[in-house]
Amino acid sequence: KTEERLALLGVFSGIVIELEGPTVPERRKTVVITLQEKAPQYVEPRLGFSTGEGPRVAFEYGHLDLGGLAMQLRTRVELNYLFDFLIAEDDVRAKFVELREREGIAARLERQLSVAVEFPDVGLSPLFRLGVEGLSLRDNSRDYGISKSAALVTLMYRPSRRVSAQLGPSLELNDAGIFGVEEKGSLAAYVREHPGRARLFRVPEGRSVAFAQQVSAAWDRRDDPLAATRGTFLGTRVEHVRAVPDDELDELFRLDRPPTTVADAGVFDAVVSDFFRITSRAAGYVPFGGEGTSLALSLGWGVNVQRFPGSQTYPDRLFTLGGVDSLRGFLQDSLVPEDIAQQLLDPSAELTIDQVVVRGGDFFVNPRTELRVPLLPGTIETALFVDAGNLWTDAARVDLASALDPTGLRYTAGTGLRVSTPIGPLVFDYGLNLQRVIDTARRD
Repeated sequence: KTEERLALLGVFSGIVIELEGPTVPERRKTVVITLQEKAPQYVEPRLGFSTGEGPRVAFEYGHLDLGGLAMQLRTRVELNYLFDFLIAEDDVRAKFVELREREGIAARLERQLSVAVEFPDVGLSPLFRLGVEGLSLRDNSRDYGISKSAALVTLMYRPSRRVSAQLGPSLELNDAGIFGVEEKGSLAAYVREHPGRARLFRVPEGRSVAFAQQVSAAWDRRDDPLAATRGTFLGTRVEHVRAVPDDELDELFRLDRPPTTVADAGVFDAVVSDFFRITSRAAGYVPFGGEGTSLALSLGWGVNVQRFPGSQTYPDRLFTLGGVDSLRGFLQDSLVPEDIAQQLLDPSAELTIDQVVVRGGDFFVNPRTELRVPLLPGTIETALFVDAGNLWTDAARVDLASALDPTGLRYTAGTGLRVSTPIGPLVFDYGLNLQRVIDTARRD
């Protein structure tokens, strides 16, 4: 237990605990602890230039043992500025010039800034750590700009390497908008015209603020978190989110006040929302055959529960399916929610795939099965997998029995390779959609 708790400090790369003269009978024994300390500091500066992003500078600094107290500091700075003469298209240059004149040079300066500090002992117990983090992001493209600023405080409890829990609040400010709104229209119209950009916009149009509190717990008995062959994992997270438009900040902390219902509010409309987000995942890994073959089983699910009628989920808390971590026979976040898919198949609904701007929902289930077979033990293995799952936009209208009915889920299957590397497995997977629900998209 002493060895494990020393390792949790994150300062030492080697820990050996032994008795001095272990075979000598003595009333009192001397314990010898040998520690090998990690390099306490690191610095990584980088410079670059791109015709698409302009000059770039990046700097990362970390300290693992501030003051000899196992306090950890990590800071990262990435900046780039696209000068006007590097913008070849006149209309795009005009938008960027107008952006600088309207909002200042800070809006033109693309950035990724983050500072995080962890305190090893907050007076409760050495098993608790307190983390404080701040970040600021800005991304500009030829048609849009996205800014995000956030502050997070996390209290972590880790009695052992296998059990952990976290809780804490967060506050985030988001700002997303389209350059040249007169020509491009609203954010929803832009995403409808460029569906490949939908994943970039997980916030309402304009400025909005979200205040959240979360608690999570995990029990991890896997032999290797990145390439497990035996053990189990259980994890759950509950988050409460209250989000408001920038012009209604006085409503942010009034948690007992229901949001004002906005008729026909779209997913990108900034409205007052108040909901709980609950997610959970269970996984088990069963070895058999004696040659490294193992069977991996997992079940993930999540639900957003609105606290008041008229509330709607903040866009970045919507659930999506499709991609490497859910349904590998679909592109990332591309699965159309089941209730929307049924409307697309109903000619009387007059709904087209072009109108499905964001493919997210408030309830999902995602069971997965994978058989892992070593080809070259310790280096290369193959896998056969079957992924299942489905997604619904309105959790309140989901019949749980129907949602868990295997015949109502979407299925994908495939195979892949895993190549071991010093930093973790390199994974190549190819999956097929086994039942196409929407063969052709009806368009206007």
